[in-house]
Amino acid sequence: MRWVPARVVKGTAFDTPIQGHRVNTCNTLRLWSAEAVESFDFQAFNTGNYYEAVNEKVQSETVSKVLYPNDEPSVGKRLRLAQQYFLVACSLQDMVHMLVASGEPLQHFPTSSPSNSTTPTRPSRWPS
Repeated sequence: MRWVPARVVKGTAFDTPIQGHRVNTCNTLRLWSAEAVESFDFQAFNTGNYYEAVNEKVQSETVSKVLYPNDEPSVGKRLRLAQQYFLVACSLQDMVHMLVASGEPLQHFPTSSPSNSTTPTRPSRWPS
């Protein structure tokens, strides 16, 4: 069996400084925002389907708009799964990217601790 994603979402990193209590240090919390790879469909717009023209943008941004949706209905379960997959995929891709950028071999991934740095955005695949 082979899983083929229905949608590609771009993860954009936002670094937020978090100051420690009664210390002179500041850590960085990396948060992720979901964005559409293609935010506007000109073909749908030109045929008069205005809502469909921005549908990809709306659906993609829903992933990180509000976390922890009610997962009683199946649509909530699918959204929560998409959120978990998106956040883990973005974070893992970011850590691997930082490891490779530092010149370390990928085999050192389990024992390395790459430092936070600003990295370019990369698409993350998630289920619909």
